[in-house]
Amino acid sequence: MEYIGGNAFGKCHSLEEIVFPESVREIGVDVCHRCTALKKAELPSGISFVPDEAFARCYQLNEISIPYGVSHIGDNSFAFCYGLKHINLPDSLVSIGESSFGACGLETIEFPYGFQKLGYTSMSQCTSLTDVFLPDSIDDIGMETFEECWRIESIRIPPKVKKVGIDKFYGCRSLKNVIVSNSTEIDGTAFDGCPGKVEIERY
Repeated sequence: MEYIGGNAFGKCHSLEEIVFPESVREIGVDVCHRCTALKKAELPSGISFVPDEAFARCYQLNEISIPYGVSHIGDNSFAFCYGLKHINLPDSLVSIGESSFGACGLETIEFPYGFQKLGYTSMSQCTSLTDVFLPDSIDDIGMETFEECWRIESIRIPPKVKKVGIDKFYGCRSLKNVIVSNSTEIDGTAFDGCPGKVEIERY
């Protein structure tokens, strides 16, 4: 078996754990969408991407194994995974899509060196997120990426990012310090909805 089709296990509300066969090379969209009891998933080493909405609304998911070789995580792949507190991203990862981790339970996240792009709203509404590591390889951070990440207090923007754009940190209630390159432009709406003064530190 090399392919598992879209929505193959979608809405299997009693499924608690899934281990994909090592022979699988591609997984379809929504493969485990709304598996509301799913707690653990192990992806096969031969896949190159995590498809759109693969584990969206798997509310109890708390352990996921993403193998080396995966270069992209699709739109809404882990959206609304409230139980997902931590995730180890492979060194091969280059990009994540729109709302890939939107409204999930992540507390910390570290993107690997070589990573390049965060999609639109990719981390929005991660209200437990406190620590984010963005490597210098990143050159594209989408609009509203960290919108309503209430607990982030400080973040460093990599030097290749040319602009901190519209509503990038909208509603980040605890944000106090943003470290950016001297060459990085900051949009006037980047910190809308942040109740306190945000100190800009240049490097």
